[in-house]
Amino acid sequence: MIRRGPLSVALVVAPLFSVILTSAVCMATAAEPPIRVGSEVDFPPFAALDAHGKATGFSVDLIRAVADAAGLRVDITTGPWDEMWNGLVAGRFDVLPLVAKMPGRESLVDFSLSHTQTFDAFFVREGDPAIKDISAAEGKKVVVMRSDAAHHALLERKFRGEMTFVDTISEGLKIVASGRHDAFLCSKLIGTLAMRQHGIRGLAAGPLIPEYKRTFVFGVRKGADELREKLNEGLLIVKSNGEYERIYDKWLGFDDPWRKYRKYYVSAFIGLLAIALALVALAATLRMMVRKRTSDLSLKNEALVREISTRERVEDELRSHKEKQEMLLEERTRDLRDLSARYEAILGGIPDIVMEVDNVKVYTWSNAAGRDFFGDDVIGKEASHYFEGEQDTYVKMQPLFDGEENTFYVESWQRRKDGERRLLAWWCRALKDTDGRVTGALSTARDITGQVLDRKEKEALQSQLQHAMKMEAVGRLAGGVAHDFNNLLTAIIGNVSLGLIKLSPSDPVSGLLKEVNKAAERAARLTQQLLAFSRRQIIEPKLVNLNDLITDLHAMLVRLIGENMDLETVPGVGLGAVNVDRGQFEQILVNLVLNARDAMPGGGKILIQTLNVELDEEYCATHAYIRPGRFVMLEVSDRGHGMTDEVKSHLFEPFFTTKPKGGGTGLGLATTYGVVKQSDGSIEVHSEVGEGTTVRIYLPRVDGCASEPEKAGVPGEQPTGNELALLVEDEEMVRNMCLNVLEQLGYRVLQAKSGEEAIAVARGFEGRIDLLLTDVVMPGMNGFQLAERLAPIHPEAKVLFMSGYTEDAIMNHGVLDKGVSFIGKPYSLSELAGKIREVLDKA
Repeated sequence: MIRRGPLSVALVVAPLFSVILTSAVCMATAAEPPIRVGSEVDFPPFAALDAHGKATGFSVDLIRAVADAAGLRVDITTGPWDEMWNGLVAGRFDVLPLVAKMPGRESLVDFSLSHTQTFDAFFVREGDPAIKDISAAEGKKVVVMRSDAAHHALLERKFRGEMTFVDTISEGLKIVASGRHDAFLCSKLIGTLAMRQHGIRGLAAGPLIPEYKRTFVFGVRKGADELREKLNEGLLIVKSNGEYERIYDKWLGFDDPWRKYRKYYVSAFIGLLAIALALVALAATLRMMVRKRTSDLSLKNEALVREISTRERVEDELRSHKEKQEMLLEERTRDLRDLSARYEAILGGIPDIVMEVDNVKVYTWSNAAGRDFFGDDVIGKEASHYFEGEQDTYVKMQPLFDGEENTFYVESWQRRKDGERRLLAWWCRALKDTDGRVTGALSTARDITGQVLDRKEKEALQSQLQHAMKMEAVGRLAGGVAHDFNNLLTAIIGNVSLGLIKLSPSDPVSGLLKEVNKAAERAARLTQQLLAFSRRQIIEPKLVNLNDLITDLHAMLVRLIGENMDLETVPGVGLGAVNVDRGQFEQILVNLVLNARDAMPGGGKILIQTLNVELDEEYCATHAYIRPGRFVMLEVSDRGHGMTDEVKSHLFEPFFTTKPKGGGTGLGLATTYGVVKQSDGSIEVHSEVGEGTTVRIYLPRVDGCASEPEKAGVPGEQPTGNELALLVEDEEMVRNMCLNVLEQLGYRVLQAKSGEEAIAVARGFEGRIDLLLTDVVMPGMNGFQLAERLAPIHPEAKVLFMSGYTEDAIMNHGVLDKGVSFIGKPYSLSELAGKIREVLDKA
């Protein structure tokens, strides 16, 4: 009987217990759901898809080995890197087996222990200097994968150069190999493998960059601490039992030849030793076989002779068949060459551009028209190289290459070989292989630049004509209303002024009359704005330097815009003079600055700039209402809320405003438009929502020096006199008011209601007539004709014309004739008194 001690019992029970424990663990594991693993589809050798579309690569084998060691099951989903990363951050995946450990990512996911490290290097063309570090890459065109660790590394080190982003390693290597960029930054290990797999030649990898080390870990869903610990335990087991080294050698050992092939060296040595021993045994066996074979040779000689004869006959037949095949192949090659030449001639004779690109949008073929347009070096260049500022259109074509569409039409601006920008209409069709995979696209294009420009020019001219007609119609209506309204306001303002003179300031009625006078003056200003908009305002243009005008108004403008605004002026050097009404342009500048202020309620900067400019035919062809010539430009710009296209279409219309009720009359820009046009200038407004507004006014530049502005007189009592005046006014209210004013000022007055009546009064008066005060627009004889007929009768009489309308005989398009004395309606008592005295005292 055998006695068993405790050790013997343990040796028997331990395996049984191990089996039971393993079964329990397997049952528990099977009951738990598998962990959700995300894997990239194009990052070999770490992660990729095999020929059957299944996940494969170093990171896939590693996560499976680690999960198996930790007693976990995995469910692997494949997709692009961005989709996998976003899925992990959002919690749709539990683990990403290959995540580069970088600052900023730890706040989004948890990291396991590191399992692999690689270093980056710059891949350059063979013959180009190697790029050893980031400083050597400054100013170069560098390609990186979008959202890759290399991309983040360049951003962290504030790389000063041009970066281009690609989605795959092979795409980046091809771009550098084609010569379009200087270098591609990626993992040296991964880039070297990609060159071998895709047959990319002509590139050399620079030295490893220590600061561009990639430490790879398992990215774990945030908060899954238990899962992370299990993965760490499994990783330690895999590294300790040799499984990690096996997986490493399988996928990454090519970069360490001794690591990958040392086991083969040992195997080879053992094999050679075995072969040597086998050869010794074989030699002995052969000696025995030779003896036996010698006896058989004589028997086989006869059979060999027959076999050789048969072989010679077969070889003759094969030689004859080969010659026939070569003749047939030569004939087919000649036919194919002729067919290719015929197709080349047909496509070359087509006036439209015909181009072929591969599936990465690189041109692989072009007909003669395409080479004439893009240049003989177009083959091998990416299509995006010729796009002019419309890369979004280039991106929109991607569905054609993804197999989602078979045809595509697009119009895009392209750069011709001489650098000119032309608009091409493209018709594109996808090219596919026998398995239905997209291999590229065949495109035809036609230059439609002339057609589009002609259409746009026609539309612009039509829009310009319609706008001009609308503005002219509104202007005529405004001017006609203002004419009659001015006569009424003249009577109101004059009579109110007379009433205030006769009343005591303490009289309650005096206060009421002052309010009436304020309302009348406000109505008068509104009328003047209407006249300015309709270009029927009377102006007295003089040579003005806009720099001086801005300087004189600067202090007042600063007070108007408030403390939270910054007003900056940039005066043009050697600014030319312009012939304008100074008072009108002071009001224009105030209006534009206030508009800029209102566009920035939270504060900001307003810029006023002047400049001498010369506008040519090309510029004016694309800018409505502007003609070529020498101009002085006045520009007022802000960075406010800007305007929509709808608002801009009504910008110069009277009474149109976006301000709240009581915030404006809507005549500011309408008045500005009228004044600028009356001064023979042009105005344009550039505005984008959220970007601000810039108003530019172009005034004709004239030779000469600007005149000094007139100084305002000291206010005091109204000037009086005792001369005799002949008053001629067809409106009875205005005539009676003027009569009362003149008598109030001490003048003696003769009156008439028409030109004919005035001549009759003058002929019958034998005394001296010192002043003819006459309206210009009257039925029958107008004021200018009256002055001409009165001159021979009373040559001593000086003339002061009155009018509220500019289309009369003493003005040319609203500009006073030289030497004419004029007062515009409506006018106040003090204005009339001062003007009469000025005319009578004139030498």
